[in-house]
Amino acid sequence: MADEVQTDHFDWGFRLANLFGSDYKYTFTHDYFSDQYIRAHNRYGYDPVMAYVDLYFPWVAEGMNLRMGRYISIPDIEAQLAPDNLMASHSDVYSPDPYTQTGIVASIRWNKN
Repeated sequence: MADEVQTDHFDWGFRLANLFGSDYKYTFTHDYFSDQYIRAHNRYGYDPVMAYVDLYFPWVAEGMNLRMGRYISIPDIEAQLAPDNLMASHSDVYSPDPYTQTGIVASIRWNKN
């Protein structure tokens, strides 16, 4: 993870969180290893739940974190943001809403409030 406490230099970090087992069917995204469930109907499978890079720019406003890749969805109806949660299947809210999103998102701190 990028060090977002300091304000004097650019920093970066990354995360790769893997899931193997029967719960992969609750987190997979179409085109990312989705054939193992959609076509092959495998009971157990693999899903790279989080695979992203964080870039921290301290000189943008009071700090900006730019996240690129696949990450757990931004807080929505009921986002389960604890990445260490052992049972990803416990929330059915991700049936209509996506569990993960792929793209680029910026978190900007405008001021200390």
